[in-house]
Amino acid sequence: MPDKKEALTQGSLVIVLAAAILAALCAGRYPVSMPDIFRLITGAEPLDPRVKTVVFSLRLPRVILAVLAGAGLSAAGVSLQAMFGNPLVSSHILGVSASAGFGAALGILLFGRTWAIQLLAIVFGFGGMFIVYAMGQRRGKTGILLLVLSGVIVSAVFEALTSLIKYIADPEEKLPAITYYLMGSLSSASYRDLFIAAPAILAGIGALWFLPRRSRLSMAIS
Repeated sequence: MPDKKEALTQGSLVIVLAAAILAALCAGRYPVSMPDIFRLITGAEPLDPRVKTVVFSLRLPRVILAVLAGAGLSAAGVSLQAMFGNPLVSSHILGVSASAGFGAALGILLFGRTWAIQLLAIVFGFGGMFIVYAMGQRRGKTGILLLVLSGVIVSAVFEALTSLIKYIADPEEKLPAITYYLMGSLSSASYRDLFIAAPAILAGIGALWFLPRRSRLSMAIS
């Protein structure tokens, strides 16, 4: 059972998350007041009928997707730290971000279809991580210094390749798509995007959660 300090920390984080969600629903080019948000939550009609459309059709899917993306990135970071036994490990250090970004850019350049972009990003992300792990091996053991240096090298290589793709990409169509994709914008997120991303993110988090207890504890310690 969690102690009082841990329970207080978790409760505070939940309150901060709820406040951030409410602030995100209110903020934007079309201002929405907090009383209108509470009217929508309670099922009452807001004073301005356009508020309901703005909140439910535009901002709500973006906010939910942002929360899920943050949860997925957090779970991925914890799992990487547990797998490599190093609390300093992250997707940037291991070259996952750079290699996955290269795969996504390559998918946009060659295919332009969502499934191809996501598939290549996943393949190159895992590929970059395995390259770093292989380079960081020394006499059957993974050294922290070698791991970090390998990640820096792999990240630099894939970032250079991504820059090359940007250079040869069509500046009118492909280049903006690559740039906005790598920036990670949620401005055009819709319920369709949410329904595609949510099952994968929740399935990954659920798989980590239902690992044997010993594995979960080692991840938490890391």
